[in-house]
Amino acid sequence: MGRRPPAPLAWAGAAALIGAGLWPIAPGPHLPAVAGALACALLALGAPTLRVQWLCGLAGALLIGQASAGWRAPAPAGWVRSAHTVEVVELAGPDAHLRAATGEGFTVSGLWGAAPGDRLAALLAPAAAPAPLPGEGDPALALRRAGRARARVVHAAPLAGPPEPPDPFAGRAHRGLLRALALGDRAEVPADVKALLRRTGTAHLLAISGLHVGLVAGLGALIGRALRGPFAFTRVWRVAATLPPLMGLGAALAYGQVVGWPASAQRAGWMVAAATLARLLGRRPDGWSALGAAALALVLVDPGALGSLGLQLSLSAVLGILLIQPRVVALLPPDTPGAVTAAVGSLAVTLGATLGTLPLIAWRFQELPPTSLIANLIAGPVVSIGVVPLALMTALSPDALRGPVAALADASVDLLLALLVPLDADPITVAVGPLGAAALGVALLLRRRPLAAACLAVCGLTLTVVPRDRLEVTFLAVGQGDGAVVRWPDGRVWLIDGGPPGQGVLRWLRRQGITRLDAVFVSHAHPDHHGAVLPVLEALPVGALWLPLAPEKPHGALYELWRTAFDRHIPIRLPGDPGADVLHPLGFRGRGKARVNDESLVLRVEHGRHRFLFTGDIEARAEAWLAPRLGAVDVVKAPHHGSRTSSSPALARALDPRWVVISCGVENTFGHPHPEALGAWAGARLLRTDRDGTVRFRSDGEQLQLHRINGWGAALPLRRSPWRPRPPPGRGDLVSSATLP
Repeated sequence: MGRRPPAPLAWAGAAALIGAGLWPIAPGPHLPAVAGALACALLALGAPTLRVQWLCGLAGALLIGQASAGWRAPAPAGWVRSAHTVEVVELAGPDAHLRAATGEGFTVSGLWGAAPGDRLAALLAPAAAPAPLPGEGDPALALRRAGRARARVVHAAPLAGPPEPPDPFAGRAHRGLLRALALGDRAEVPADVKALLRRTGTAHLLAISGLHVGLVAGLGALIGRALRGPFAFTRVWRVAATLPPLMGLGAALAYGQVVGWPASAQRAGWMVAAATLARLLGRRPDGWSALGAAALALVLVDPGALGSLGLQLSLSAVLGILLIQPRVVALLPPDTPGAVTAAVGSLAVTLGATLGTLPLIAWRFQELPPTSLIANLIAGPVVSIGVVPLALMTALSPDALRGPVAALADASVDLLLALLVPLDADPITVAVGPLGAAALGVALLLRRRPLAAACLAVCGLTLTVVPRDRLEVTFLAVGQGDGAVVRWPDGRVWLIDGGPPGQGVLRWLRRQGITRLDAVFVSHAHPDHHGAVLPVLEALPVGALWLPLAPEKPHGALYELWRTAFDRHIPIRLPGDPGADVLHPLGFRGRGKARVNDESLVLRVEHGRHRFLFTGDIEARAEAWLAPRLGAVDVVKAPHHGSRTSSSPALARALDPRWVVISCGVENTFGHPHPEALGAWAGARLLRTDRDGTVRFRSDGEQLQLHRINGWGAALPLRRSPWRPRPPPGRGDLVSSATLP
């Protein structure tokens, strides 16, 4: 007989999670998965040893997870434009997650002004998932795992709902923060408070999580314990003894219903339910078993929630706590005073949650607050003992008592912020891709082999591939905009535009191990080109900022970039300055509506026999000016995203490119690229970032290699281009990962 494995429920929950996570990658028929799970159960019953019984149980749990994930109503495929009554479930950056009355899920972008809980009558149409930047993961896969389809809103109108209840926090100095802590509504938390919490590593306190659910459950249990007192010496004592756990569970369920059951609250609710069941059965609740039971319940009831980053962070935090906290506390001598044990235990909980969430934090957010441990050690008791209970009491108190309680809640928030301000510090950058995150996760599990865990963690955090003796030009899939990175053989790195506003390009640079830029080029003052440049200038050392011209007025996009560079002591370069082969707008002045586009920087990059040309958004007039001054190139970034007013035949003839890269967004409203522009480049192979995603050229001066980089950072064969003329002679051989003819 083998040794009995610890916490079988924990292993079963982990297997079910893996099965549900594998479903979109390796989808299989549902009925065979269910049949396989039943067969595993039968084999487990007749297994000769405990080891075989355990393995059969794990296989059955994995198949149950896969069957549950695939059995739910799939995201609509091949659907046409249709009307839906939808509710806004969650806001995630520019995206809004909607749930239709029929149970179908949708993700839309640009639904401005919406808030969670809003009900809409929406006319939705199918939309393709955007191409991700390398290392961000596959958005289409994430949507399938969450049971949603990407849609675009053709028309939406608000639906009348029940009247809004009076705001219990009206008139409070910290109204937004108190609403977030009590009701999960973070829409009105001031930006400076959010920034302070983020920099101190306490932003998780705003999420409705195990802390809030546990406090409410504990309050319910205390009330139940008080109510059972009169029955102490009666025959119904055994029945009355069930009041504390049952009332605790009831309070947690009621609170979850009020706040709308966010993903992390679902995890906490199921763990409370598992602990309650253990107590009713006369057993001591076990953290591992409760976590495993919660994972199994989530997989069976709502497997789509597993795609939520909030739930992933919640599960990983609890996992880290269970792995780290008992081992730290066990190091204390038996005669350690209770106060010291409590303090060390609290510190160990924070350390475990930090290490448990580190893989996801390093991948998705790339910031690790240096004062997080101390800040959480101080803020945790203040929030759990003072702020959250007072906020909940304010929300539940009658009008006569609400004023004094709300005043105390405000005072507790003042104390919290006063304690956090001295701990405010710039976060440490910790950036990894999906493989690095996996390495960090495995390192956490290797707690019994600290040397191997440390080596794996260091490799996960530092291992990057740096090209040697090659020029590497990467055209980034930034949506409806332009962004490219040039890595020179001597180690220099250039950023040429950055795409629309956001942190995506900065995070991609960090995942690539790029911690300094030798030059940043902004082609012109339109946000689809410079929007993501400002975060880069603020976060990374930059050798020089190149602009097409000096700002004419002390406001606007160019002035903001100019001012940021001045404040950070970044040299500013203009066309004509040495250091780069800038071809335009030297001696050219635009006019009319196209002036800003026509005065874009045009930059040429050469290495050996290969030439690349970056054209910004120049249009017909600037192209006519430039065409006689240009020679043939191997790769050109199509001007103005392939618009109708650009890519003139004269420019195409002058450049005679082998490859044309068109940077445009998926199903963009501008109709880019236009058929006329595509026709102008008919003699070249076309690459489009909306279809091909991020593409990368590598040149050793003689041969040119081409790769498409997917959302996981893997180089894949490129699909065949519809335009396949013979390569022009005399420009070196093309060696493509797709073995293109």
